[in-house]
Amino acid sequence: MFGRITSFLLKKLSILGFHKEADYIVNKWEIFISTLNFNPEIEYNFAYPTDLIDRIAQIFVEGLNQCHFSNLTPKILQNAEDNSIVKLLNDAWSIFLEEKDRYTDWEQLHIGNLKFLL
Repeated sequence: MFGRITSFLLKKLSILGFHKEADYIVNKWEIFISTLNFNPEIEYNFAYPTDLIDRIAQIFVEGLNQCHFSNLTPKILQNAEDNSIVKLLNDAWSIFLEEKDRYTDWEQLHIGNLKFLL
């Protein structure tokens, strides 16, 4: 079971189209929780039901869109130019999470690119 804010953020990821990433986080969290043999109090789900959190996340994303805030979506990320800040930061996280041993070298190589973009 996630904290309410985490549930909200995971729902927002799904709404924006990052289903695979949200599922990955949920899977890793469930594995972690299963090792702790943790069960939340019964009242936990009554305080902030999942349906309510899901609806709040939907309203939040709709509000951001109506206010013309920029939300990253898989389509935007896919269409990002190689030298865009969006692509560079996303690539940095990917390398950091998936190839930690090569991250420092990757970062040094791309730091000049980041300075140029800023």
